[in-house]
Amino acid sequence: MKTKELIIFLKEWSKDVGIVPVDLILKQFPGEKSSSILSELSRMEKGGIITRALKGFYVNPFSRKDSEALAIEVLQRLRPFDQMYLSLEARAFELNMITQAPNRLTFVTDGRSYTFRTPFGTIELVHQKGVDVHADKDIRYDRKRGIYVANRKKVIRDAVVHRRKWLLDLIAEASGQDDRIRHWQAKTA
Repeated sequence: MKTKELIIFLKEWSKDVGIVPVDLILKQFPGEKSSSILSELSRMEKGGIITRALKGFYVNPFSRKDSEALAIEVLQRLRPFDQMYLSLEARAFELNMITQAPNRLTFVTDGRSYTFRTPFGTIELVHQKGVDVHADKDIRYDRKRGIYVANRKKVIRDAVVHRRKWLLDLIAEASGQDDRIRHWQAKTA
């Protein structure tokens, strides 16, 4: 496989795919040895033509997706069977519940807790038993981004459950309802 052939392949996939798994690249060039393809990918990465998102995944340089969309695509490829929704500080900021911009996307999941560091930001997965995105009325599907997101009530509940006192303090400060949130926090603890 030559660099030119890979660039043509990536351009063809640019509309649909922001993150390209190595497996997909290997399937596109069946006549080539996998070791030579991996060597070429490594050379292209060192040359700045492509970027490695995580082990086994590369960013399509021709993709029109923004960094958040790429981070979400990585997450969906890494954990395709986990139920998860955007919550805690990332969602609180989106809902204007806090003014401090978070440095990560935080998802509550029924899978294992883990933190992924990618070239386009940090993704934090926080485990919670019994996550059911379809049955919980405080979670809705965001069609534009292709993810489930929490509402205001769920964000506060998640902050209490996951003991994010600093987040509750930021929410209380921004809303001017210090006493009400602290009372609710004490009641649920």
